Amino acid sequence: MRPTLLFASLLALTSLSGCSLLLDFNECDTSADCPAGTCAEGICQGPPACAARSECAAFDKDAYCLSGLCRTIDPQLCPTLGRTFMDNAEGVIIPIGAAMPLTGENAPKGDATLKGAELALRQINSIAGGSRADARYGLITCDTAYEPARAAAVTAYMHDELGIQGVVGAISSAESIEIVDKVAREKQVLIISPASTSPGLSGRSEYFWRTIASDADQASAMGSFLENQGLDDSVVVLYAGDSDPYGAGFLSGLNTYWASNTTPDPLRVATYSMSAPADSAEAINNSVLFGTQGIRPKTIILIGSIGALSLLEALETQVTSKLTEDEKPTWVLPDALRDQALLDNPNLAATFPRILGTIPSRQDTMIFNNYVALYRQSFMSDPLRYQFPDKAYDAAFMIALAHEANDTPRNATAKQMVQVLLRLTGGQLRFDTIATDFSSAAGELNSGRTISLLGVSGPMQFTTQRDLISPTIVSWSIDSAKKEFINGGIIKEPAQ
Repeated sequence: MRPTLLFASLLALTSLSGCSLLLDFNECDTSADCPAGTCAEGICQGPPACAARSECAAFDKDAYCLSGLCRTIDPQLCPTLGRTFMDNAEGVIIPIGAAMPLTGENAPKGDATLKGAELALRQINSIAGGSRADARYGLITCDTAYEPARAAAVTAYMHDELGIQGVVGAISSAESIEIVDKVAREKQVLIISPASTSPGLSGRSEYFWRTIASDADQASAMGSFLENQGLDDSVVVLYAGDSDPYGAGFLSGLNTYWASNTTPDPLRVATYSMSAPADSAEAINNSVLFGTQGIRPKTIILIGSIGALSLLEALETQVTSKLTEDEKPTWVLPDALRDQALLDNPNLAATFPRILGTIPSRQDTMIFNNYVALYRQSFMSDPLRYQFPDKAYDAAFMIALAHEANDTPRNATAKQMVQVLLRLTGGQLRFDTIATDFSSAAGELNSGRTISLLGVSGPMQFTTQRDLISPTIVSWSIDSAKKEFINGGIIKEPAQ
């Protein structure tokens, strides 16, 4: 320690007129001089460095050693620490964040999705041995409650307080837009969403990537599917209005398809209340469906999150139940409504034979089948009941790979990680998002080479706007007897 310089510094600070200062730092030469912090520019500054959790006890008994620094996790904001985290809690953990809804009606979807991310890190830790930097990867999940403002707040917390550079999330497009605009660009945080599909996110930031198709791809595939099924005349689209980025983006894609293809009838559009969808049933029926101004549609496309199912239920109960079988419409749903909540609703069971949909999915590969078996074995649940777990697996794998491909995996910044991800497209060497390929793929990327990465959800090949190149889109229906989703044929082929 250098007391003379310290005294001079204190004297200069305390001489400031009108200021009352609380001084909680000391002068230092190295971090060894700092009992509760690290040495930076001759001053002890927290949090302290660590090589094991035990070294954090003097700083905070609840702290963990995250990327070599003692950090304390707020259980109110981030209540879920995965097994990848707790199994290695005494050592150094390279933290990867997840911004997921853990409360509210979308909690089951959030839980299933984070399990996909957790599975990827489990495999990397158990088979690849974690990081070559004598650390293991661990997942910290913070609750967004499916609210955009909270999603941005917890993402900022993960970066600022926990040092997290890469986050899997969010689920909704509205959440992801808020995260990108308020956090990712300003603070430089890598965000990889397994679920947000709004075209408004394409190219929004160099720090936002996604492992799911943009609705620009899915909407055009849905239009093609309806045309091939003879369901493209007398079509009504229901969405929550332009305030919903997901619905607005999907509608834009449908309008683009309808404008560029010969179809027998234009789209009719009606909006519902996002806060109370079922309350809009009577007005929608009178304006565009089977009421006084309605067109008696053959097809109704419903776009929205889980809450929109209450509108479907209300219209079925109040309107279509009174029609003959020949008059009843086919419901067409995008990926967001292909959810366990649909299967679990007894009031919709009679409607199952009239429900079709589309989903970005690639489920005909060996790597996907292996992933499904591992997910079922690890969590005793079926990943096929939800639409995002496989894409979350790929997102978490990519973040860990981006860490590992840097010279110092523990200290890799989001900016450095983005440079790694830019080398995932177009390489001659192909690797899979499986743990046995993790170290080899990271080594190639660390050497500056470009690779091709095949994820469990499909090829991880990206456009300059960080969207998937030509993702696979398939149709789906419901097995009424088994109450299970059934994937149909491929509508849009993947890039070759």
